[in-house]
Amino acid sequence: MSQGERRNLSDELREQAAAWVVRLNSGPSEIDLDRFSQWRNQSAQHERAFDQAMAAWLAVGEHASDPRLLAMRRDTLERARRSQNRWSRRAIAAAVAAMIVAPLLAIGVYQWRMPEEQRFNTAHAEQRMIVLDDGTRMSLDAVTQVTVQYTPDVRNIELLAGRANFEVAKDITRPLKVKVGPRTVTAIGTVFTVEREPSQVVVTLVEGRVAVSTGNQAQNPIELRPRQQLRMLAGGEVALRDDIDPSQALAWREGKLIFDNEPLRTVVSRMNNYIATPIVAEGAAAELRVSGVFKAGDTAAFLEAIKAYFPVTDERRADAVTLRLNEAGEPAR
Repeated sequence: MSQGERRNLSDELREQAAAWVVRLNSGPSEIDLDRFSQWRNQSAQHERAFDQAMAAWLAVGEHASDPRLLAMRRDTLERARRSQNRWSRRAIAAAVAAMIVAPLLAIGVYQWRMPEEQRFNTAHAEQRMIVLDDGTRMSLDAVTQVTVQYTPDVRNIELLAGRANFEVAKDITRPLKVKVGPRTVTAIGTVFTVEREPSQVVVTLVEGRVAVSTGNQAQNPIELRPRQQLRMLAGGEVALRDDIDPSQALAWREGKLIFDNEPLRTVVSRMNNYIATPIVAEGAAAELRVSGVFKAGDTAAFLEAIKAYFPVTDERRADAVTLRLNEAGEPAR
């Protein structure tokens, strides 16, 4: 948040936000949660005020080795609990302000900002392996974009495009959450892959356990066991598959693309992440079902294999290679 945005927040709004932070960290009731939701949704300024106050609260937790901060945080929560039925917004706001602002300014450890967000991406035919601050290893496939934002309470990652594999460093106090649109994959210490495509999201669990929220508030999270794969289609349908071969699920990290009865349009879309001249499947050819193992980036071998098994022809131009069903209806010889 910029200095200008902070100045635009009134003192009263800051007090309200500070009071809500303490209330939410001291055993809130269902009524409290409903009231908070209504308060925060009033305006963007309400959201910014709460984010600012919560950042301060998290900063205290991050620097809690200082005994003064520990004592102030504990005393503030205790006062909030004692006043469950008669809490005063201004009284609690003053307490949280004293706990958060004064000691942090005094010891020079606080800044009014949320934890810094990191962004990672890969280009065509590029793969990267990144070791995050906690030791988690994140492998990115070609044409992948992710953001990473760690706080003292949660490790947040958002998959904006592409595919990533996570070898999560175990931390039972701070789960790792991978957000993909409205869906969230939550893990503590495990190995899993998340893939984001235009029409679906695919989560494959290699080891450990993860819980997947599908974005439907009425539906409980789906827990996966090792060797399970969950497909969530754009329309809301979900499909769970057992007995996934871990070596095949991670073969992309070795430059191998494995397909199992997938439409040709999906196959060429994946191949296009590794080649300069894209392949396009037109008309009925796009729905041909493909199974096999292909080397990423080897266009010539891929086209020869497709023409050997399916009645298609390839039209090659400078800007694209187009696959269509041939008139004879037989594979090329």
